[in-house]
Amino acid sequence: MVGDVLLLGQLNQGTWKPCEMECVLRVLVAFVRGKRSNRECLDDGNQHLKLLDAIKKEFK
Repeated sequence: MVGDVLLLGQLNQGTWKPCEMECVLRVLVAFVRGKRSNRECLDDGNQHLKLLDAIKKEFK
C-alpha cells in the first residue's frame, strides 16, 4: 500500500479488538445499569452496543 492506493492486492487489515470508544461505552452502560438511574440512557447504550456487535459480525 502506498498512501491510500492499494497495490498488488494487498489488504488493509485492522484488528477486531474493541476501540477506546466502545470500551468507554460498555463501562458507562454497566454503570447506568448498576445505578438503575436513567432508563432511556441504558436503552440507548444497549442499542448502540448491539449495533456495533452486528457491524463487527457483518464485516468479519
